[in-house]
Amino acid sequence: MQPLRAIRNKVKKVNMVKPFKALRYNTRYFRNPGQFLCWPYDIIDQAKQEEFYRKNPYNVIRMDLGKIKRFDSKNDNRYTRSKQYLKEWKKKSILKTEKGFSMYCYELKYALPFFKEVKTIRGFIALVKLQDYKERRILPHEDVLAKPLEDRFQLTVTTNTQFSPIYALYHDKKNIIDNMLEKCINENDPEIDYQEFKDLHHKFWRVSDSGIIKKIQKVMKKKLIYIADGHHRYHTMLNYRNYYKKKHNIPKKVDHPVDYIMMFLVNMDHQGLSLLPTHRILYNLGDMKLKALLSHIKDYFQLEVYNFSNTKEEKEARKKWYEDLKAKGHRMHAFGIYIKNMKRYFLLTLRNTQAYLKMSRVKKSKDWKRLDVNIIHTLLIDYILHLTKKDISNQIYIDYTKDFKEAIDKVKRNKHQVAIIQNSPRVREAIKIANHNERMPQKTTYFYPKVITGMVIYEMEKDKIPLKSSRFFSKLQKKNKTRL
Repeated sequence: MQPLRAIRNKVKKVNMVKPFKALRYNTRYFRNPGQFLCWPYDIIDQAKQEEFYRKNPYNVIRMDLGKIKRFDSKNDNRYTRSKQYLKEWKKKSILKTEKGFSMYCYELKYALPFFKEVKTIRGFIALVKLQDYKERRILPHEDVLAKPLEDRFQLTVTTNTQFSPIYALYHDKKNIIDNMLEKCINENDPEIDYQEFKDLHHKFWRVSDSGIIKKIQKVMKKKLIYIADGHHRYHTMLNYRNYYKKKHNIPKKVDHPVDYIMMFLVNMDHQGLSLLPTHRILYNLGDMKLKALLSHIKDYFQLEVYNFSNTKEEKEARKKWYEDLKAKGHRMHAFGIYIKNMKRYFLLTLRNTQAYLKMSRVKKSKDWKRLDVNIIHTLLIDYILHLTKKDISNQIYIDYTKDFKEAIDKVKRNKHQVAIIQNSPRVREAIKIANHNERMPQKTTYFYPKVITGMVIYEMEKDKIPLKSSRFFSKLQKKNKTRL
């Protein structure tokens, strides 16, 4: 792996972090912050969408992930309705723009599912200038899917607004920013204090001190930033920036609000970071593909079988199977498989790592090839099932979930046929892949907990962010008669 320092030294450009005038919910209208907050769009299914809709008629879900209606048209659809809600709620003062430029401290206290240990994540929300991936200043570690990209782009084009920050990491062993945030927290009460669940608590502070903001900007200047969660939104903003500037004849080098993205930035040395696995659930596999899976799986993996014949035995078998999967995952490449209508669970362990590395045809680093998810995609999904990258990108055969119980239940009750259960990846693995300028398959990492949506909103307008090129905007407004 290329040393972190070497990558920093190669790159002359810096990461620009800025405060902004956020659009925020007027809390005097709400007894509980949970009335207007919602989860990130990519983990909301239809049932959860309905739940957030019922919470409050002004919940941010209506703007960030509005319902699709039967008679939607070009002029009346989930995106145009989002724009209309945004306009109406500002007019009613449900949403209000902050008077001054600020950054925001955000803290999450949580316990992982099945664990009692309480952890804390703390970081700050600010605007970060977009960098093309080739600049090697903001580094991704995952590929993206086609459908979410299209959805997020349409929402952004229609509203010119970012409704949620992405989650990103930086490296700071000296904890300079963490210490400043600690001071802010100790001296001020949180503006949002929301107990979402028994094991998940959100707190939120505004940071308006110009001295602290300048120090944060100075520290972040030469820091590499790693995208943890939000690859689709980052990719969307790269596309939108290019689209917007071309449409409005804005030179690429001119600093503009569309050059920035909201980020929740966390020190990767923070002890509170947690990664959950994202399990694969396969469907629409024909009989031939299922037979191929059963026939050839032994070519690459050693199999242990956990049989059951009734509900009681099934619970015991599942518990033992999952415990063994976790235990073996510490020292070898281990995976769980459950196939529809089969009264058994399978535990797979890779037969020969060196043989696998030699047979892998992709021109990738050994770190990339040794990832559990890439072993699954190479051997099971590519070699045995012959699913293409296009199939995967379009989600024709694969669904995803972080909950292994949900994966099993979907195979039992729904159209799904095979659940592939994985162990958690490690943060250092994601960082290694990013440093190699490589990508994990889509939906590999699940940083937990997710950053909640609705605390701050960024309207990409010139008065919402301190810019140096204000004269250019005045001339452009007169020329195009367009609100930027």
